[in-house]
Amino acid sequence: MTPAEPALRLVLLTSRGGGHCMHIAEQIAAGAIRGVVLAAIVTENPQAPVIDKCRQRGLPLQVIPWPGAPQRVQHELAVCAALQALEADLVGLVGYLRLVGPALVHPWQGRLFNLHPSLLPAHPGLNAINRAFDAGDARLGATVHWVDEGCDTGAPIVQRGFDRAHCLEAELLTEAINGLATTLARRCRVALATED
Repeated sequence: MTPAEPALRLVLLTSRGGGHCMHIAEQIAAGAIRGVVLAAIVTENPQAPVIDKCRQRGLPLQVIPWPGAPQRVQHELAVCAALQALEADLVGLVGYLRLVGPALVHPWQGRLFNLHPSLLPAHPGLNAINRAFDAGDARLGATVHWVDEGCDTGAPIVQRGFDRAHCLEAELLTEAINGLATTLARRCRVALATED
């Protein structure tokens, strides 16, 4: 990426403490993740600890409260509207505890990724680490994958076995976002060239 090219705008969705979100923000600030600016962190949980962390660090934050399962589509449309307003290029589900449906997946297909704490396709869904231990898996791992309409069924972007989950997940996020930023920047250049 040349200095004249704009940075890709990354938005992270999370439901919890936001440890990985803070890691990504730090990696961007340190230059370890290149070509990306953190446009915002979005949570659907008004009680999430990530809110205080963002305020303490001066990170852009939006809270879009979860209205309950019967209004999932309306919630996803509200999230989509926020992503469009933020001019997001890339969206990461990082500790986001909601299953996303077509209203969110379709507009962001190919730009929406998820972090999952297992070596997918093993143990999709919640409590993956506990289920891996209960199953006696010899190897544990983490996967950053594209989001589709299934539960953790999208194609892997990066995947690796680990001894300590949080450290590996943080490394995978840095690696995946760097790779995605390069790929999407190329796509943007090709799109601009075809418009001329």
